[in-house]
Amino acid sequence: MVLPLEIFLNEALEIDLERGSTARSAEPAARAGAAGGPAVPVAPDRSGELFPAADDHDVERLRQQMRQELTSVMSAAQAPVPMAAAAQRIRDRLGNIVLQSNWGGYGTFRGFVQTAAGDALRISGPHPPGYLVDPQRHEALEPEEPRDPLPGDVADLAHRVAWIVGVPQLTSDRYRVLFEEIARLSAQGSVSDPLNVIEPNLRNACFARGARIPRHAIHFVLQGLQLAGMDWRRPGPSATELGEAFADNVLRLSLNARMELTEDETRRLRAWITGPR
Repeated sequence: MVLPLEIFLNEALEIDLERGSTARSAEPAARAGAAGGPAVPVAPDRSGELFPAADDHDVERLRQQMRQELTSVMSAAQAPVPMAAAAQRIRDRLGNIVLQSNWGGYGTFRGFVQTAAGDALRISGPHPPGYLVDPQRHEALEPEEPRDPLPGDVADLAHRVAWIVGVPQLTSDRYRVLFEEIARLSAQGSVSDPLNVIEPNLRNACFARGARIPRHAIHFVLQGLQLAGMDWRRPGPSATELGEAFADNVLRLSLNARMELTEDETRRLRAWITGPR
């Protein structure tokens, strides 16, 4: 999913385009909700017309619709959902009234989600802007620090790249095991199973070899291979070729994120993912 710039600014960075400031520092609401609830400000839409002040019944009805859409998004999700993507889906379903009402008076999408959070919905994630997670169905996201310490000559670099582009902080040995299992997967013929079947199978195969790799890391690698033009579903690619292709994609992501890597950092980053030669 490609997010429009307006959505990224509003939902990921929480910048209110109408007011030219962050949503966290928005002016106090023009009108308070029932029982001391959040306020529903009067905000101009794109046409310049004002969203009319709604009564408590209209506001609560909109909030209920937003909660229903949020529940629908999460019930269909097989993995944690990026918050910006979930916000976009709700806006697509309910229209501009979502922003005109300032997310039902809660100010931001995050503020709205926090009112609906509970045992079946949490905000989590090692990277901003965060993910929506159902702890009862979704595997926990990888912590900010890797499970196993990385070598000193790559740890700081790997952490910086992971924070910016989201690449999993696996050890070189675990990357090698994962690439070998992906290569083994297609060695006998083309793979047609969906990702929600393939990823748990790969995770179990790696675990059987002593490599504990979270499912979201496997998903990131498979998506990265596809973006690199490496068709891992067809027989042919070796583990070494898969590793090189994924490393190429990580470097491309870093470049797109305007990370300035020296030749030495590029070499160490590639060696971390592909392993020593």
